[in-house]
Amino acid sequence: MFRLLCRFLVITASSLLLSGSVYWENVYLTSTDFRFPVVRIAAETEKHPVILIFGGIHGDEPGAYLAAEKLAEARLTKGTLILLPRVNFYSIMKNVRGFFGDMNRKFEDENFSSLSDPDRRIVSILKSLMGEADAFINLHDAWGFHARSPGTFGQSLIIDGAKALFPKNGQPIDIEALGGEAVRRANKELPKAQRFALWNHRTDEKQEDLRLEEMKSSASYFAYKSFQIPSFGLEVSKNISSDQTKVKHHLLVLRELFRALGVQFESFPDSKVLPPELRGIELSGPKGRFFLPPGSALDLSSPGPYRVTRIWGNRRFGWSVKLAGKDGENLLDQPFLLREGQNLTLFVGHDFDQIGKGTLRVAPPPSLSATLEGRRIEIPLGMVLSLRPGETISFDTEESPLWDKVDLKGFQPPDRINRSDDRGHPVAAEQIQRRFALDTEGRYFPLYGKKDRKTTFFALLEILEEDLSSSQPFR
Repeated sequence: MFRLLCRFLVITASSLLLSGSVYWENVYLTSTDFRFPVVRIAAETEKHPVILIFGGIHGDEPGAYLAAEKLAEARLTKGTLILLPRVNFYSIMKNVRGFFGDMNRKFEDENFSSLSDPDRRIVSILKSLMGEADAFINLHDAWGFHARSPGTFGQSLIIDGAKALFPKNGQPIDIEALGGEAVRRANKELPKAQRFALWNHRTDEKQEDLRLEEMKSSASYFAYKSFQIPSFGLEVSKNISSDQTKVKHHLLVLRELFRALGVQFESFPDSKVLPPELRGIELSGPKGRFFLPPGSALDLSSPGPYRVTRIWGNRRFGWSVKLAGKDGENLLDQPFLLREGQNLTLFVGHDFDQIGKGTLRVAPPPSLSATLEGRRIEIPLGMVLSLRPGETISFDTEESPLWDKVDLKGFQPPDRINRSDDRGHPVAAEQIQRRFALDTEGRYFPLYGKKDRKTTFFALLEILEEDLSSSQPFR
């Protein structure tokens, strides 16, 4: 089964060395509505223990998937985190627990009633990832406060049994004692009414409570039983209204669990969650790559197949795109056809909210004249233009009815006051200030033409790195 699933898997990001940690980002089930990223963050030398963390296996539990997303900011000095920030992204886009049923009750094969169940492919991948881990944590939001109302799941750290093995050395580990100590340490920073409790389900035993009996089909029990690794379900209360507070509580307990399991951090993420901000849409088509700012219309010279390859924004995960009149909940990385005379609207979503849109149409686009390394070029509207280290580009000073200024964000002319007009001045890649980039890696910079202070032309300048074998910036 896993070999068959490899047909649906594409690796879309290389490793990046970030302040002592190595970061990988892979995307599984690309070109489908069910695509989801897997992030690996490893210490540069000591890469064990390996901790696997799921967020968003239930689509209506934002504290869980937002906390997993925040963990992607961590930097490690010991250990590895394998993060799945949005396991069940289809259900997250719908803001429901499980659009095709409860995915967290499908880890026993007999619970798949149909081979066509879309969750089947995802669950098979999740099981394979468990085989890489020394410990597993599944993040959830749930109602209630378990310490005050023992029948509820909220504010609890759930285990399925008291003992497990630590694959690094094969020695038994008392996860009841380990989890209890992590909870006690985290509770020191919480008000009494919101403190966590450890809850051992003893899942191997027959349960009178049907909810606990169902745990035998859960991800945490599958990891515990099949791989004998320490497995935890971390449940933050849905009665806490603030998503940011939920994230804070998840991270408090996670920090203590990581400490107990032997993971060490150079920096641990804070709990601040920024509202999503759309910065642009990148497409590929018959004549190259193009950039569409939010709320804009992009004229393309050629009809044909196009593909949205990237959503630019201030958040790394949770982006989707839908096309007016087209089937599909997330057409990111999926080809679509733009026909002559057709206007096509792209709707960009983040998690379950629509936050922006843009329009594509086939029409002669305006272009900006420039000189690149002594060679005359035309930059069509929206084009993504690449500039290598050591290369220089100069934008023509010729008059245009569409713009009277050309502004490359991040470039400050060294010998004159910056009047937001960079025409006629040679621009070297090394002169562009990386802090003005759209991406966190400092490689992509907006280029605007303006008339009477209004944007009338846009493009994107990419600063190429020396090694481009398989790199991709963070979204």
